[in-house]
Amino acid sequence: RSGSAGGGATLPPPGPAVAPVNRTSLGMVSAAALADGVNPCAFATIILFVSMLISLGRSRHDIGWIGLSFLTATFLTYLAIGLAFFKVMALLRDLQGVLLAVRYVALAMVVVAAVLSLSDAILALRTGGRGQMLLVLPKVLKDRVRRWLSGAARGPSPILASFGAGTVVTLVESACTGQVYFPLILSLVQGEGTVGRGVLLLLWYNLLFLVPILVVLLLVMFGMSAERIGALARRSVWATKLMLAGIFFALAWWLARQL
Repeated sequence: RSGSAGGGATLPPPGPAVAPVNRTSLGMVSAAALADGVNPCAFATIILFVSMLISLGRSRHDIGWIGLSFLTATFLTYLAIGLAFFKVMALLRDLQGVLLAVRYVALAMVVVAAVLSLSDAILALRTGGRGQMLLVLPKVLKDRVRRWLSGAARGPSPILASFGAGTVVTLVESACTGQVYFPLILSLVQGEGTVGRGVLLLLWYNLLFLVPILVVLLLVMFGMSAERIGALARRSVWATKLMLAGIFFALAWWLARQL
């Protein structure tokens, strides 16, 4: 019956429930974020910065606060980059031809990155992590990053300076870490249709991205030398690169499914 016996109005059918975050998306985002966090592009930077602070005689307490400022800047900057890219790609969603072209380009770049990462893993395994990697920042950018970190470490207000350095360094290193980040965001635009779900996944990605870097800070504060951490990182570069290759191949599969 369309109405109640007392003549009351018919209740409207319930609206569609808001779909939860896709489990595949959550798993993929989590794996990619952790792999991105141990990416030598990002991991080596915090080790270098901590080494500089120790060489200048900064206390472990000071290193903790300076490092926390650097991590905060990294989080906010990387998140802002991701949100901006997500918004642009979401706007292009109605322009199917343009978005499809972007997806094909991204797929090709991810496949190339996967092959190069696999090659780097083999080289690192043969040389103990001392060989010249293919998928790294150009030397000119590495030198600039080193100068910015040195300036922040030596500045009169290192906490404030480290925040500025973290912002600039994150922007520059996104050319390297973005090899994982940008294709993943492109996949989220298609796989997680609402802006709200995309933002939540980006927040989760950026929190996990910081975990390996935070671990380095904690290890230093609890007494491990930056040199020992650096040596361990070099010896495990092959595993890191192999993991990145796996993430790139998974991203390629994910992107290909959406074409």
